[in-house]
Amino acid sequence: ASAALLIFSSLFILTAAYNRVFLTGPGFGVFLAVLKQIGYLILFSTAVLLTVRLIRHFPALFTLILVATLAVLDFHFGRGEWEAQLLMIGGVSAAVALFGAGIGVLMRGGRDATGIQRKVAISGSFIGAIALLAGGYLFLRAGHDVPEPYNAAQLSNADIREIELPDPSLPGDLSVLTVTYGSGKDRHRTVYAEEADLITKPVDGSLMVEGWDKNTGWARTQYWGFGPEALPIQGRVWYPDGGGPFPLVLMVHGNHSMEEFSDSGYAYIGNLLASRGIILVSVDQNFLNSSFSSRLDDGSRPWLMELDARGWLLLEHLKVWDDWNIQPDNPFFGKVDMDRIALMGHSRGGEAVAIAAMFNRFTHYPDDASLTFDYQFNIRGVVAIAPVDRYLPAGLWTTVPDVNYFVLHGSHDADVQSFRGSRQFERVSFTGEQYNFKAGLYIYGANHGQFNSVWGRADTSFPGKNLLNLQDIMPGKDQRKIGEVYMSAFLEICLRDKRGYGPLFRDYRAGREWLPETVYLNHFEDTTYEYLATYDEDIDVTTGTSPGTATSGENLTRWRERRVALKQNDKATNAVYLGWDNESLADTASYTITIPPGAFTLGHDHNLVFTLADAKEKPNPKNKEAEGAPTDPLDLTVEVTDSTGNGSRFPLSRFSLLQPQLVVQVRKADMFSTIKKSEPVYQGFEFPLSDFIESNPNLDIGSLRGVRFVFDRSPRGVVILDNVGFRKRMDDK
Repeated sequence: ASAALLIFSSLFILTAAYNRVFLTGPGFGVFLAVLKQIGYLILFSTAVLLTVRLIRHFPALFTLILVATLAVLDFHFGRGEWEAQLLMIGGVSAAVALFGAGIGVLMRGGRDATGIQRKVAISGSFIGAIALLAGGYLFLRAGHDVPEPYNAAQLSNADIREIELPDPSLPGDLSVLTVTYGSGKDRHRTVYAEEADLITKPVDGSLMVEGWDKNTGWARTQYWGFGPEALPIQGRVWYPDGGGPFPLVLMVHGNHSMEEFSDSGYAYIGNLLASRGIILVSVDQNFLNSSFSSRLDDGSRPWLMELDARGWLLLEHLKVWDDWNIQPDNPFFGKVDMDRIALMGHSRGGEAVAIAAMFNRFTHYPDDASLTFDYQFNIRGVVAIAPVDRYLPAGLWTTVPDVNYFVLHGSHDADVQSFRGSRQFERVSFTGEQYNFKAGLYIYGANHGQFNSVWGRADTSFPGKNLLNLQDIMPGKDQRKIGEVYMSAFLEICLRDKRGYGPLFRDYRAGREWLPETVYLNHFEDTTYEYLATYDEDIDVTTGTSPGTATSGENLTRWRERRVALKQNDKATNAVYLGWDNESLADTASYTITIPPGAFTLGHDHNLVFTLADAKEKPNPKNKEAEGAPTDPLDLTVEVTDSTGNGSRFPLSRFSLLQPQLVVQVRKADMFSTIKKSEPVYQGFEFPLSDFIESNPNLDIGSLRGVRFVFDRSPRGVVILDNVGFRKRMDDK
């Protein structure tokens, strides 16, 4: 048997090695591949053999407890690189076992031990104790500081005019009142039971939460006292003391431990908005959250989970409010402006609000058309805080047309570690029938949980939270201040048509006096945008999106169109990657977009717009001796030309330098995570065409023929360019 296995494995290794290097030529490559395979074989076999031999000498009880301990630790720490798992799980178990064995021998007074064995026992207990103390210190400390990143926007000399409106995060003049509504039978919260001010009827959500009864669904039903056929309509309300009618905003939490209720964590935004004349409801969906004993993952459709139910329930809440608004005996009779509605959500709630906006337009549930919809509410805005992006009915992603959309995300998010909301951002579309906009905000130092005062500083529970590096997360007060500024300003635009707050979403510096100091990256688009190139139309790198648009490059070290990769998955959109290396090439690199005649009608009230991100790539892969990706903010030149060859140019830094990728160590050590430490995040740039004319009065904007990016201001780098086009400036009033 040994001989047969040896011959078989040897022939297998030789055949595999030869075939894998055949195309590059046999010979020495095959020899090295065989040695590598044999080395792995010997190491693996030796490790298994020694482990088995060692375990054979262990008492049966110790072996049983050791295996159980390893299983328990692996269940709670089963993430990260295998080296980290081995070090942490094996190291902890070994340290505890050594300490316990040594103490055990010493407690017996060494009656059954020789002198050598007593010395080994003392040494073992000492080594185990030191290892446990060191590990405990690392486990319990908050983390460690990392170097502050560049703030590229603050390094430039751009003259950004500040908004001439009051800070939207300041409380208004109205007194705030509160009520709660619910089933009247909640087992765990009296505010939805006997103390509820308004009683609502449950709704049947069994078609959307099929996972309720799977696995340990009985535990969920036992805890809450109801099943999916009787989901309660419950919420906390902050509303202005006045006659109204007032705009209505629903706020919904995401997935958190269902026993630690999340709905009270948005009181800060509820009080703010109510004082400013807006009704805010913090919707209770804790019964859809996970617990240690029960999850709602649907085994047949694991990508759906309960996200569709979360969105649908928001629409059911709106139905209740619509009824209350026309019931003379209801305290909200005539006080609700049902023509001005917005939805806000956090985490899974952040995707749920987009799903609700989509379902609002549908007549049937896409996963089971036996369930019909009849909503059609006037939802004017959607805010997504660190959303997930998972719902995939019929294999297609959710789309949200003609709704104002705002997504914000923190760099130090240890739950949704990638900016997944930027994917939904790309799928928000406008038909042009009315003015709408969408905006994205990326915040350095913000985590996932601090937008909810209940969730707090750690984005996971014990023991995983003790592996997180919490040292560099901004204070919760600052993080919620950012949320107040942006969410209030967004609602002022959507629900009150105060476009004067619009510049805040194009560039945070327009409201910098209102915001804590950190790095912010803004991305913006509205219905006035006309695009030259979005790079999603085909795979020809020489064409643009607008018909007849052509692209060309000179002296580029990198030039390719591809999906934009995130820490997890990608942005589900393409962009062009452009690299240059002026240290290796004598001629300056450039990239030109040629505009066909008559493609656009442009004037002094238009801006050239585009988005850029640092690719964090080595600029010249052919230069083996060159350094890696640049880490300093990048600059370049932006140039426009007309049909007669007149041109005008400005440095990118006239608006802002390009922010390097924000590198974040979410966990205390790299080996505890398999996620990349950074990802490209789009930063929007705007250059008024009137500024180009002021620089060169001979420039004819009406016959603009080219937009050129000249890479002459930073010696080397790689950028991701996308969404090149023009925006018509609107009156920000």
